[in-house]
Amino acid sequence: MVLRPPDTATSTNALSIVLGSDGFPFIAYAADVSPGTPSQALLSAHCDDADCSSVTPFTLDATGDAVGMFVDHVVGTDGFPLIIYRRETSTAGQLMSIHCLDVVCSTIDTPSVLTANGQPEQISVTLGSDGFGVIAFYSAQFDLLYTGHCDNVACTSATFYFHDSYNQGGDVEIIVGSDNLPFVVYEDLQADTLNVVHCTSLDCSTAVVTDITPSTYDDGRDHAVTINTDGNPIIATGNFTDDGIILACANVACTSISTTTKVFDAGGYDWIKGLTLANGYSVFAARGTMSLYQLVCFDSQCRFYDFDNVVGGSNYRDAVLGANGYMMAVGGSGGPEVWLTIVSCGSPSCRLW
Repeated sequence: MVLRPPDTATSTNALSIVLGSDGFPFIAYAADVSPGTPSQALLSAHCDDADCSSVTPFTLDATGDAVGMFVDHVVGTDGFPLIIYRRETSTAGQLMSIHCLDVVCSTIDTPSVLTANGQPEQISVTLGSDGFGVIAFYSAQFDLLYTGHCDNVACTSATFYFHDSYNQGGDVEIIVGSDNLPFVVYEDLQADTLNVVHCTSLDCSTAVVTDITPSTYDDGRDHAVTINTDGNPIIATGNFTDDGIILACANVACTSISTTTKVFDAGGYDWIKGLTLANGYSVFAARGTMSLYQLVCFDSQCRFYDFDNVVGGSNYRDAVLGANGYMMAVGGSGGPEVWLTIVSCGSPSCRLW
């Protein structure tokens, strides 16, 4: 399904998709709104049905020079979206939050400044076991990996802690583990390492950092993480030229790896999302230059399945399980007109649960 956002948008950048509390997908994304200028806004698109055959769009924040170049969101305990994003001003890159006041995000709280500076990149957010958002990001200004714990459901403020110092930050992903504590996977592109942070408190004020870099790792692509059937994290990663690999953690803190599985030999794939199914299977979405794939891991095996009729796989940025149990992926394409693209892995051969 191909959807067109407001006519004022000319190219999409960062985007994120979740399943709303009404069972319909909800997308937050950044788009250039004035051709030939750096002006960029944060927008939302609420799908009008489960298949996302049409959307209701809203402009959420158009303040600053570049809004939403990094964005992620989650559905809060109140059933409304909570969006964490970067706003670029003339003097600083700020970490921001928006709390929607209804399911479609037609009304919002005033955007909150969580950090006045820091140049946040690779923003990731999930819902903590205490019902408050927990955030992870790399600060390009301070060369630090941060986590943040929202102080309230609307995340009008948050408390932050840093866990590692490195000079070139890659992908960052945060989830909540089976022990109900935050768990972060991140990559240090300068040192070519893949690392994890296992928080030992709900707010991540205390944590254990572990280097889990596999022997075949080199300039890793974007990774994805979810929870395996044994309750431990399972991570999809790889490198630019050789392997796509699955790392099964040996314990909930991932202080060691129990198994390493190569799932493809060709480089050039990015992992865009890891999810856990109701039956405990792990499922990952991966994008290549021209294709989009779903990888399902079960019974110590992992199998690839193609999405139906997908071209331009490199445009896809995030994925979610739809209300019908099928994985849905969202992507964006550039000017002169901007489009959001929603695809579902809908064939019987692509759905194993």
